[in-house]
This record gives sequence, C-alpha cells and structure tokens, in this order.
Amino acid sequence: MIQHLENGRSLAELAAESLISLRCAYRWLPRSRSGGPYSLADRRSIRRLT
Repeated sequence: MIQHLENGRSLAELAAESLISLRCAYRWLPRSRSGGPYSLADRRSIRRLT
C-alpha cells in the first residue's frame, strides 16, 4: 500500500502482486495511511471481546 501512496502505482496492480482482492486492498489503505507499513502486520480477523 505504501507504493500506491508514494509511487502512484495502481491499487489493483499491488493487490494482484500481494495475492489479495482489490476490496481487501481498499480496506487496508486507510490503515496503511494512518500507521505505515507496520500497521499492516498480521492482525486477528475475529472480534475481540472486551
């Protein structure tokens, strides 16, 4: 996602290279903008109960 923001590469191209859907890439884009590459580290996909 950083390459999309810094180098202007298409999000569809980066999603295909990363083997993720374009929809998933759009979901990750705000996370990448707010926290950089470390924010895209492995995250749990289940809801956490607090």
